[in-house]
Order: sequence, then C-alpha cells, then structure tokens
Amino acid sequence: MTDLDHRAHEEFLPRPGTSTASLPPTDRAAQEYAVQRLASTGPGEFPETLHQLVSSDFGAVSRLHELVSMAAQWCQDRGARRYGVELDSLAERITEIGEELHLVNEGLAGELAGRSERLAAAVSRSPTRPTRTPSPAASPSASPVRLEAPTPGRRSGR
Repeated sequence: MTDLDHRAHEEFLPRPGTSTASLPPTDRAAQEYAVQRLASTGPGEFPETLHQLVSSDFGAVSRLHELVSMAAQWCQDRGARRYGVELDSLAERITEIGEELHLVNEGLAGELAGRSERLAAAVSRSPTRPTRTPSPAASPSASPVRLEAPTPGRRSGR
C-alpha cells in the first residue's frame, strides 16, 4: 500500500466495524459556502464566481474528475478492471461536462456584458431630469418652529 493509499484509507474509508459520515464537516461547510456564494453573487460577478467554483482548476468539476479517476485507478490496481473502465468512461464524461459548463459560462458572461452595455447606453441617452428644488413650505428656514416659554399662571391645553 502506497502512502497515498494508506492516507486515503485512514481518512475516508471505514475501518471494519465502524461507519463513516458521507462527508467530513469541513467538506460539507465548503460545499454550503460555495452554494451560498454563488446564490448571493451579483450579475456582474456571477460568471467569474461560477468559473471559480465549478470549472476552474480547483473547481467542483476538476475535483470530481480527480476523484472518479482515482477511483478508476484504484479499481484497476485491485483487479476490478470492469469497474475501472466504467469509472474511466465517467471521468471522460465529467471532462466533457466541464467543457460544456465552460462554454455556457462564456456565453452567459457575454450576454450579461451585453445587457450591461445596453443599460449603460440607455441611461446615457435618456434625458437628464431637472433637479428638484424644495418648495418654500418644505424648507426648514421657511417655517421656523418657535418654542415659547409657558406664561406663568396660564394653563396649556385650554
């Protein structure tokens, strides 16, 4: 068993008589962070954020490809060649999906940039609105509030 195999066994595979969580808490937190980050991203930043989280060298597609490729190699090294071949095929499909996601993201970035440019052009062509000056009644100096001291012997409210 290589050092990598040993570490993978120790970190991710259950020992006989034990169970393992589907993901360590840090991995679950990272996934939740990625989903929340993507959901809360504005239109101008969305394509770049999607690229970083999904299709960059360290994105979800790359990590999934690496995981499936490692599983394929593991199966082939242990004589489960049929499953190794199936996993290799899936790894190739993951690569194709990654390429498709990249193309979709490029198209999305272009569309969002086009919308932004059209909006900026529309704003620049729109007539400027005159600035509104406050009416004298709304001006604080037009109707000053005077506070008078109560007159001794006089009741207020009557």
